[in-house]
Amino acid sequence: MCLFSWGRNQTVRYCANRDTPIEALDVEQCPGDRTFECEYDCSSRYRRSQYGVAESRKGGFYFYKEGMSESVSKVQQRIDDERLSVAKALDLNLESFTEHQKTFYNIDSKSIYDFAQTTPIHSSFGYDAPKSPRDRYVSEDCPYLLVPVFEFGRILGIETPATESIIRIASIYNDVDYFKEGRTLDKLGLSGITREQILECVQ
Repeated sequence: MCLFSWGRNQTVRYCANRDTPIEALDVEQCPGDRTFECEYDCSSRYRRSQYGVAESRKGGFYFYKEGMSESVSKVQQRIDDERLSVAKALDLNLESFTEHQKTFYNIDSKSIYDFAQTTPIHSSFGYDAPKSPRDRYVSEDCPYLLVPVFEFGRILGIETPATESIIRIASIYNDVDYFKEGRTLDKLGLSGITREQILECVQ
């Protein structure tokens, strides 16, 4: 779930349709002081290249240790790099994937692949993979995290080819056009807005 700033140390979590707050949390550390910083710092769960195995095995494999192979992790790294490039253009100081894991799990990993193979927390409770691409890792993360990254990148002139590719593949998976059904700038009321207007709006 994406977290939206509600105050310095207080955040609110939204349900899947992102309209209704379902839980307020007091946290010691939010990765940013502004709404977009909290939103864009949800940097995990880009593992969308695993669904052939997920469907064939009905979720019977380790999502992190087995699913996040070296090649899959390279795709995840590229997507994370694109997210950070868009964030930087918006003057947002965000953590990378590995920095994020250090903040929340105190896991000091060299790379996304290293994290997946060495984390003592994930993959420690038996098989944990989704059974279908309609799982929340796609049906939530794609429209509500990746689509905004693509949309903001587009108006800022930043190419996000890996992010765009995953959105297109996920759309085929689930027979949903996430470019239309996701959190677009038009739905946010930001169609045609400039970079300066965006920063003024979210600070």
